[in-house]
Amino acid sequence: GTEILSGLLVANEKRFSDPSKSMTNATAIKRNLIFLGRYVDYKRPLMLVQAFLQLKQNDRLNGWSLSFYGDGPLRQELIARTEEHSEIVINGFRSPKNLKQVFEEAGAFCLPSKNEHWGVVVHEATMCGLPVILSDTCGAASKLLIHGYNGFGFKTDSHSDLTMALDQIFHLPAEELRRMSRNSRKMSGSLTQERWAAALMSVL
Repeated sequence: GTEILSGLLVANEKRFSDPSKSMTNATAIKRNLIFLGRYVDYKRPLMLVQAFLQLKQNDRLNGWSLSFYGDGPLRQELIARTEEHSEIVINGFRSPKNLKQVFEEAGAFCLPSKNEHWGVVVHEATMCGLPVILSDTCGAASKLLIHGYNGFGFKTDSHSDLTMALDQIFHLPAEELRRMSRNSRKMSGSLTQERWAAALMSVL
């Protein structure tokens, strides 16, 4: 058995997939970048704050805000580092049934993790039509991100690379963001529970 089956860690498409919610020409672009996950060092939330604040300092936010959703040991440090910056909001944990609403309030999703084995949340974000910014050690990037097609990748631990990726997203024309939204939905369709089940049955 040398076959490796991909697709085991997939999102619940019934909960998250709703093509009618794609960014259309009539949709106002929500200039809100979200991070959703545990506030732990390997997920790099503080690095994301640092990159965002560098863009703020350089007057490069272009109206974008940054929202965090989750909990963990870095929560107090995140609050301390961002309390003077109204563009950044640190929220608490959200239950799975409320995540779709969180995604619908966003314009893009970022997971800057170092050595993230997969990241189901990336599948959920792409199902909801969000352009994504992912580190090159985030496992889901291999299946759910094409650089420049539905978001941007960046080199793990490279602050300048992450800052550049954020800057690119923040300055895309609205039509380009909508195109990336549609492309994220297309990418998410390659990973479904049905396809995983079919792949499993094929080797049994």
